[in-house]
Amino acid sequence: MANQQSLSRKNITNGVKNSVRRLGAYIDVLRIHRFDSNTPIKETMKVLNDVIETNDVKYIGTSSMRPIQFFKIQSVAEQNGWFKFVKVQSYYSFLYGEDERDLDIYYKKYNISFTP
Repeated sequence: MANQQSLSRKNITNGVKNSVRRLGAYIDVLRIHRFDSNTPIKETMKVLNDVIETNDVKYIGTSSMRPIQFFKIQSVAEQNGWFKFVKVQSYYSFLYGEDERDLDIYYKKYNISFTP
């Protein structure tokens, strides 16, 4: 969903529909990038749930997000009975190993696949 500025219902819905049309099939894993503090978390997670329910997307993931942001988003999905993230990709390097501390939390609490 290149060149879209927010995780709003409109942007996600349009991006998914355009991608599915181009692919001629569903999206295996739709990954959102970066936390969007301008769009309510509930709006973002509801539309991500909706695109899975319509079978346009099979799974959702995220990247470039702080663990606390991830947990806030994941808990909104959990509280509403919506689909949750199954994959996290994060910035990782030997100089910045902060995510390494949080791996246990991703795995134990959420059974999340983690890609550095």
